[in-house]
Amino acid sequence: MGYSGAQSSSLLKDFLRKSGGVAIIDGGLATELERHGADLNDPLWSAKCLLTSPHLIRLVHLDYLEAGADIIITASYQATIQGFEAKGFSSEESEGMLRRSVEIACEARDIYYERCKAGASDINNDIRVLKQRPILVAASVGSYGAYLADGSEYSGNYGDEVTLETLKDFHRKRVQVVAESGADLIAFETIPNKVEAQAYAMLLEEENIKIPAWFSFNSKDGINVVSGDSLLECASIAESCGKVAAVGINCTPPRFIHGSILSVKKVSSKPILIYPNSGESYDADLKEWVQNTGVSDEDFVSYVNKWCERVFESNFVGRRSIVKERFSKKYRHPSLDSKLTLKRLNASKFGAGSKMHDKGKATWVSTPVLYAVDPLLHTLTFEYVEGHSVKDVFLEFGLHGVVEERMDDIATQIGDAIGKLHDGGLIHGDLTTSNMLIRNGTNQVVLIDFGLSFTSSLPEDKAVDLYVLERALLSMHSSCGNVMDRVLAAYRKSSKQWSSTMNKLAQGATLLPYLNSSSDRPYRGGGVFSEPGANRETINLTIIWNSKSLTMDLKFQHTYVKLLAFDLLSLAQTPSLSSSDPIFFSRLGKSLSRAEILGIVTTRDHKPNKFLKFTIDDGTGCISCILWLNQLTSPYFSRRSPPDVRLIADMAAHFASEIKIGVVARVRGRISSYRGAVQITVSDVVIERDPNAEIFHWLNCIKLARNCYGVAAPCK
Repeated sequence: MGYSGAQSSSLLKDFLRKSGGVAIIDGGLATELERHGADLNDPLWSAKCLLTSPHLIRLVHLDYLEAGADIIITASYQATIQGFEAKGFSSEESEGMLRRSVEIACEARDIYYERCKAGASDINNDIRVLKQRPILVAASVGSYGAYLADGSEYSGNYGDEVTLETLKDFHRKRVQVVAESGADLIAFETIPNKVEAQAYAMLLEEENIKIPAWFSFNSKDGINVVSGDSLLECASIAESCGKVAAVGINCTPPRFIHGSILSVKKVSSKPILIYPNSGESYDADLKEWVQNTGVSDEDFVSYVNKWCERVFESNFVGRRSIVKERFSKKYRHPSLDSKLTLKRLNASKFGAGSKMHDKGKATWVSTPVLYAVDPLLHTLTFEYVEGHSVKDVFLEFGLHGVVEERMDDIATQIGDAIGKLHDGGLIHGDLTTSNMLIRNGTNQVVLIDFGLSFTSSLPEDKAVDLYVLERALLSMHSSCGNVMDRVLAAYRKSSKQWSSTMNKLAQGATLLPYLNSSSDRPYRGGGVFSEPGANRETINLTIIWNSKSLTMDLKFQHTYVKLLAFDLLSLAQTPSLSSSDPIFFSRLGKSLSRAEILGIVTTRDHKPNKFLKFTIDDGTGCISCILWLNQLTSPYFSRRSPPDVRLIADMAAHFASEIKIGVVARVRGRISSYRGAVQITVSDVVIERDPNAEIFHWLNCIKLARNCYGVAAPCK
């Protein structure tokens, strides 16, 4: 007799409770397989590795488990009995391949648990600290379109000849096999239309499947699935099936996830799972992925914070409303958690008031109307604002071209609202385009999410508010032009105290080198070159480059160029014929090969004896840096003498030990490309103990450059 709906749901709820309320699903299996050298150019896609390289599948599963995944998904998404039979395998062999996909995942879990035990018993080990925790194996079942491998899984259009019965017959044996293979649950992924969801739900009941399942849909806009069917209707099918323990969204751009979550919550009380893509969309005609809109790691973290909020659509005295819960964080001490939760609740309550007072004069800023506050349940009930976020609107501009009048209007409204907010003594604390809505009908900018707001009249606090917005615009909306200039122009008109705030903003900005005194402002994109043999502590730089005045001397083409992240990310990339340097990097026609960047370390991913990958944020953007730690095992270093290799390995290990989240680091290395994105392959790291020293470092760069070219300092 199969599990009842309550039993299936209980299994996943118990797992979530043991995981602290939130569980982490692994990432893109195919992406990591390709990174390890697998060739997936086949209708079977990642399932091809079940035939050619199952050890790589196990390796990727282990990588995700060591990275902290609580649920690993098998390599059976595109593994179908029909697909294997088309390769010449018998039905029995095809079923064996499906079972093998689950066995490999279970083997990886067992190996991980053994490593946990070994790590706990060896106090002197230097490997990653592994955490013994509950881990689930989810058997992946892809859509009918995935089997067709024609892109229809991203359109949901199978043609009139494919009926409900056709889909049930296609999936039936496959579902039976994976359900009896030892998996903990079945993951029905990337469901593109309503009829396939119905087929899955009916199969679960008809075949009396004994393990729970989840349904995961891909959406094109946060409202409908890719076929155009209503996401509400699709989620309702999952909600009504007792065998389905969770409902979610996958293979969907991050900007549509929050809307999808709200849609699912309207009809389902089951746990919600989300695992989006990085912003791409699939072109079924070209049969390729269209380049994404630039979702950086920082942007993704910002999205995740929104997804993890408990936000529900509701009805308040006949009015459509949004209920936001400031829920308890289990990782915090109870007394601290209570204070912080109440503090953010009060901040949201204060910030939501649209009327503030400045010396008796009323100042109005558009925010959602606050209907109710419940201090016991830690909830706030707001007016439901119909409209898109400014982030989504700007991203659409970036994709389809800038409408200047519309951009000017939005930027002017933003600057005007912030000016009034600051003059009223309120600092928003999280001014990003995600926290601004455009109200339908009136096109009015509405500020939301005042959970980090506080009262202050200090120009420093106001400048930081503006700086946060500038970073958000630079990292996400650079294709929309210099929106920040328009925002600041409106801010000057709106705020009575704009002068002191702007002075602080200018003081806090990165000191940019410039030589051309005729310009009324520094060029935001200069760079400094240093001699490769310079002393590490002083880094005596010898030449400065400004695209508005000087061009780089060719004799410096192999020196380190000091650029801002904003400029590094915009370097032109050209394929070369060299195997050692497959990509040429250039700026304004000048080739570059090495770079230096300084900023704060914001992420850190350490693979012992392999590499350390970290991110440097210098205020204009984020640059990925990779420090290789495999010198003792890499064939590349086998040609060198062992003492030299050991010296290099020791130095790399020393750098890795110093690179910690939050430190100010100056990083040098070769400019390289990984999956089309610029990164720095690290050769040298200096941890800046005194941030003030960096200011003198920049000033010295400018002085040396002027001496080198005989350029006089601009007159005051």
